[in-house]
Amino acid sequence: HGRVLFTYDVTWEEDKWVDWPSRWDIYVNMDNAIPFYIHWMSIGNALILLFGIWTILAILMVRDRRSDVKYYESLATDEEKAERIIELTVWKLVHADIFRPPACSPLLLASCCGTGAQLLCTAFWVIVLAAMGFLHPVRRGYFLMAMLVLYALHGSVAGYVTARFYRTFYGESWRKAVACTALGFPGIVFGVWVMVDIVAFWQGSTYADIPSRAVFVLISLWLAVSTPLVLLGAHIGYKRGAIGVLARTRRVPRQIPAKTINLPLWFAVVGVANVSACYIEFYLIHDSMWIGQYYNTFGILLLGLVVFLLTCAGSATFFNFAKLHVEDHHWWWHSFGMAGSSGIGFF
Repeated sequence: HGRVLFTYDVTWEEDKWVDWPSRWDIYVNMDNAIPFYIHWMSIGNALILLFGIWTILAILMVRDRRSDVKYYESLATDEEKAERIIELTVWKLVHADIFRPPACSPLLLASCCGTGAQLLCTAFWVIVLAAMGFLHPVRRGYFLMAMLVLYALHGSVAGYVTARFYRTFYGESWRKAVACTALGFPGIVFGVWVMVDIVAFWQGSTYADIPSRAVFVLISLWLAVSTPLVLLGAHIGYKRGAIGVLARTRRVPRQIPAKTINLPLWFAVVGVANVSACYIEFYLIHDSMWIGQYYNTFGILLLGLVVFLLTCAGSATFFNFAKLHVEDHHWWWHSFGMAGSSGIGFF
């Protein structure tokens, strides 16, 4: 068989109408392959869902409040009002157990809250910097470096939130809580990354050719920047003390009735609702990662993040309201998992 040679010619033409800062726009916009109205349709659907959740929650709150007022006004004497004021609605029967510390691993819950606050601040500022034009989608390495640096710098937020929650839970092993926050999530991610790198090296992939300098920079950001900031934030948080609550906790916990809510059904419904709030934007981001496209609508993404957070807050509040209505005061972990169940859906 003979060899076939292919040749091609390239002719460069100067376009005087394109400015130097906007030279990448033709590639980033991809000739409007994704119409802009799709982004707004996604935000519109999320706003409708958000409005529905908070409207239902407001209706339930107002209805219970009105029934409280009617019941209170129907009492005959002031002495009877003073005796029966606590028994207005069902969920008020557990008012002295609402802020009882979680029975299962309060240290881990405080650490998870601190890590979540750190990740949330990192995601928020990365999207804000990208929306302001400081991070360009063409230079994806800058995005990765910005995420790593901002995550390390927000270690103080993680330590502060962990300390405040752990003091609220009357925890005593504050050193373990701080160590779990500083080393837990980064250690898991670093361990998974090392395992993936070992498998890639075993298979002879070029993905495993990571410079030792990059590994040294990552470990330095983790141990020399993030960990000391976690300790600093925890010190400030312990100085501030516990989070103020509106009701005292009784010594003997109230017995939980046999009737309860269907947790798997709640987790499934709330997880699907939270994911649907920003599913389209999440799908477009995955396109930019796996199909080689560019994502540059960071202003829409920032708005989607805000709507997503409000949706998670509304669904968790609605779940807590339903849980307290059946006199179940074990809501800490369930509330955390209710909002975090969206992460399983995204995964």
